[in-house]
Amino acid sequence: MKKSILLLLVMLLFAANVFAQTYPEVPISKIQHISNDSLLTSPYDYPSAIDGDTVTITGIVTAAPYFYSKVDSGETLIAGYPAFFLQDPDDPEFGGMLCRYEDGDNNALFALMDTGWTVKVTGVVLEYYTTTEFDLISFGASNIVNDETVRPEPVELNIDDLFADGSGLTQANYLGEKWEHVYVEFNNVTVTNSVSLGDGSYGIIDDNGTTMLVSNRGTYWRNQGIPQPGTTIESIKGFIQTRNNASTWFMIDPVYPNDIVFGSVLPPDINNVKRDLATVGYGNSVVITADVTDEDGLISSAQLVYQANDGEPQTVSMSQVTTTQYSATIPGFSDSTLVSYYIKALDSDNNKTVFPQDTVNGKYFYFVLNRPITIQDVQKNPFGTGFSSYDGFSVTVSGIITSDTSTVSLSAQVNLQNGTGPWSGIWLFSDNVLGLKEGDSVSVTGTVDEDYDVTRIEEITSVTVISSNNDLPEPYLISTEDVGTLGNGVLPAESYESVLVKYENVTVSDDNADGDTGPYTDDNNNYGEILVYDASNVSTRVEIEQGNNDYHNFWDESQEGTPLQIKVDDTLEELIGIMYYSFYYYKLVPRTNADFVGYVTDVEDEPVVANEFSLSQNYPNPFNPTTTIEFSIPTAGQVSLKVYNILGQQVMDVVNQEMTQGIHRVTLDASKLSSGVYFYRLKSGNFVSTQKMLLLK
Repeated sequence: MKKSILLLLVMLLFAANVFAQTYPEVPISKIQHISNDSLLTSPYDYPSAIDGDTVTITGIVTAAPYFYSKVDSGETLIAGYPAFFLQDPDDPEFGGMLCRYEDGDNNALFALMDTGWTVKVTGVVLEYYTTTEFDLISFGASNIVNDETVRPEPVELNIDDLFADGSGLTQANYLGEKWEHVYVEFNNVTVTNSVSLGDGSYGIIDDNGTTMLVSNRGTYWRNQGIPQPGTTIESIKGFIQTRNNASTWFMIDPVYPNDIVFGSVLPPDINNVKRDLATVGYGNSVVITADVTDEDGLISSAQLVYQANDGEPQTVSMSQVTTTQYSATIPGFSDSTLVSYYIKALDSDNNKTVFPQDTVNGKYFYFVLNRPITIQDVQKNPFGTGFSSYDGFSVTVSGIITSDTSTVSLSAQVNLQNGTGPWSGIWLFSDNVLGLKEGDSVSVTGTVDEDYDVTRIEEITSVTVISSNNDLPEPYLISTEDVGTLGNGVLPAESYESVLVKYENVTVSDDNADGDTGPYTDDNNNYGEILVYDASNVSTRVEIEQGNNDYHNFWDESQEGTPLQIKVDDTLEELIGIMYYSFYYYKLVPRTNADFVGYVTDVEDEPVVANEFSLSQNYPNPFNPTTTIEFSIPTAGQVSLKVYNILGQQVMDVVNQEMTQGIHRVTLDASKLSSGVYFYRLKSGNFVSTQKMLLLK
């Protein structure tokens, strides 16, 4: 009996120790520290020495947790889910940490956390791209050391402190890594337009000519607009963050209203530029209005500069309509005239502002039209920024639905196209179009909006289905070189946005564009994107995860060993899809299996020596829509494998290339063929063999 009680006590003590498990306490710097030698030689890869470990850290909260509910009120940093910044107040060098808590939305105490709190938290050290982060296991009252709300003072730095020799963004030495997620301050810098990362971001430059990016993740400053080039800043505070991009490696994110104190030079501010007509017809004059203000003085003059086609720029004075609004008129022109324009202003201190800042490629524009608006009119930007001249206007356009929610799983992804070729497609983004199907001929009315660098029609108020089951536009043939890795708005890639296009005779150059072969894990990024190239030898992205097809690049562990895993050196006769843009890349989005035409994968080359020619029966047979064909060749040489219908007409060219000696297996995808009997014929040298197969759909 005593032995049983003793055993029970031992078991209870063991269980208590398990549940009360503690983890080693470490300073934040132990997680973040990288030697100076490494920082001077390795530009991108700075994994923590304890990556994957579970530890406990203590620090002071420098930025409160991000919640969607806090966006409108500001004073938070945009993040994927609840996250906050923690800093070691005694050792800030390598002392900043991004902390995330997946269950934060369901934790009322976590939501109350404010800057100045000192907390002790336990979590897992993880690397995400160029960022070291700390994922909390739990959060409760015991984690709060004190709840004072006094924000710590920032660490005063020079921009040069982030770069070894002061050359800034183009420099390949990354000493600034030691300040990742630390709250810092720079003094006496000037706004420049030399760098940008989308809406709300801009560049700053110091007296030594060193530049860096002011990012747009702080919700308060994101909504304040971009200061004009030449604006002086006495001080700017914020959090240092990194990006895996040589042109924008280090960024500072201001968060709080007093994080930026502007200096004595404040050029005029120009915004809210509008024209009065959506559709400008033959001979119609157009009234342009803009808000022009000067925070530290008066506006001396405001001028509108316009140009018709390639004619000489014309400058007209703008009249002051209200305290802030100025107006000018552009005269009427003949049909098809391209009219572009920008605005410039001068204040009482002789500070000048030009808006848009880029008066070559960034100008406002419109086309004079003596006809209804088309998709091409909405999409076309002749200057290469991708910005629609109808942004904010309600338009009515017509076309054929080329993708619907059953073929592309992107959020509310329905594409409309009116023919083939550049500028002919557009994304319809509204719940009102979710019932439309591929082949529907429709007319829609909605508001043009530039969102996430894609031109879309949103707030759709009217949808008229004219007819159904129409033939889709023929996919427009382009080269992988036309897209490559071109940036947002760059031609010709931008002209194919939302258009049904195709590549021919492509080869897979990388089965995972973002990491190594295999599923997404904490140590490997895989977003279902591959790289392919054609005869140009220029690789470009293909997003296979978002389509309703069976192809995959093993982005999920459940796909291991399943058919149609795309691999390096696989080939396709044609690869079809909708051109999409996201996360800084244009990428093709194939819809169904039918968009993968003539797919060939050399599944396995057997190490055994093949002593004779042979062509085996395909398996499975009957099949739908893929099947495997095995053949052997005793000597290396040119191999041809073709598919014919019962009339003897060639319908597929599966293999047509030099192949090594051995046993080969290829996967045939017959998505584009109708049900029926087909013949496949192998030819190599003088050897010819034919087999019959049955496709049942």
